[in-house]
Amino acid sequence: MLTITVAAKEYLVALKTKANLTHRDMGLRIVGGPHGQLGLLPDVQRADDHVIEHAGTKALLVGREAVTPLAGAVIDARRTRDGVGLVVRRLGFPGRSRRGVRGPE
Repeated sequence: MLTITVAAKEYLVALKTKANLTHRDMGLRIVGGPHGQLGLLPDVQRADDHVIEHAGTKALLVGREAVTPLAGAVIDARRTRDGVGLVVRRLGFPGRSRRGVRGPE
């Protein structure tokens, strides 16, 4: 099961607001990138998505292809030297297993 902290949900909603994603079926989709990186892209909800909602809006869309790779992970918002961003941590793998998630610029 994927866990999303409240801080991460709030960060995702703030990203949606900043990007002016106001359509009710719109959310930020987590996608895989090169070298095991993850990213966020604006997208509409699909029938088989796992949807994370917060404050009455779709904060994160997790497609079927991402559910298994993210099983057991925790997504959190953390302040880094580059500002606030999302961090993915696998349970049972402290610190060093964290990967940043980039949102829409």
